[in-house]
This record gives sequence, C-alpha cells and structure tokens, in this order.
Amino acid sequence: MSSPIVLVLFQVLLVIGLSRLVGLGFRWIRQPLVIGEIVAGIMLGPSLFGLLAPNLATTLFPPETIPFLNILSQVGLIFFMFLIGLELNPQYLRGHMETAILISHVSIVVPFSLGSILALLLYPLVSNASVSFTAFALFFGSSDVDYGIPSPGEDYH
Repeated sequence: MSSPIVLVLFQVLLVIGLSRLVGLGFRWIRQPLVIGEIVAGIMLGPSLFGLLAPNLATTLFPPETIPFLNILSQVGLIFFMFLIGLELNPQYLRGHMETAILISHVSIVVPFSLGSILALLLYPLVSNASVSFTAFALFFGSSDVDYGIPSPGEDYH
C-alpha cells in the first residue's frame, strides 16, 4: 500500500475487525466481549504477531505508521472513557459507595505493594549505590507495564 493514510485506515479496519471477531468468540464461550477484544489486541501486537510472523507484522504495521495509529488509539480511548462516564448512573453508585471506595483503594494498594516487594528482590541485582532503596522501591511500586502500541521512537520488535 502506497499511501500512509490508506495503510493506517487498513490497520484500523484490521484491529476493529479482529477485535469484534475475537470478542464475539469470547462471548460465545460466555466470557465478556472486552476480554476477547483485549486478546485480539495481544494477538496483533509485537508480543505474539511480531514474534510469530515478524516480516508480516512489519509489512502490516510499518514503523512509519505506528505514530498515527498510536494517536488514533489515544483518541479512541478518550472517547471510550467519555462514553463510560456518560453511562455511569450516580444512583447506582450511591447504594454501593463503600464497595466502590474499597475497590478503588485496593486497586492502588495491591499493585503498589507488589511492586515494592519486587523492589526488595531486584534492588541488589539491578541497582547500584547511586540509587537509594527508597527511590528504587517507590519507582517499582508506582510504575506500570504498558502493553500497547510502542510510542514514537520505540522499536516495534
């Protein structure tokens, strides 16, 4: 494909089509649609598709179109979060405020604690004396892993 715009539109069509197809397959086995869509994203990403068919992955997702696809994915995420906010029923939240607060706090405390525990194991292996353990533990506790499309300048493979 010669034009980057045509290629990006084809990539979007491919991502949406496979997401829908895998999502419906997951719904058929009584799993949430969104789980299938996440699996489709993993299937098209560099972790699986890039590993199994690197030449085809580079042909379908060349590095020069990745920044455009990244911007479109960020805009799509913004619209998705906006739509989720529109569907939120405050009446439902009022009756379940304690549960919502508990889930919110646990979703912060558990990953932070696990990252800090991981820092205990990794600090002697990967750090040096110029980095304090406190800074190292805070970094690991607060960091997350991004499985999305590489940012501009990152290698696709």
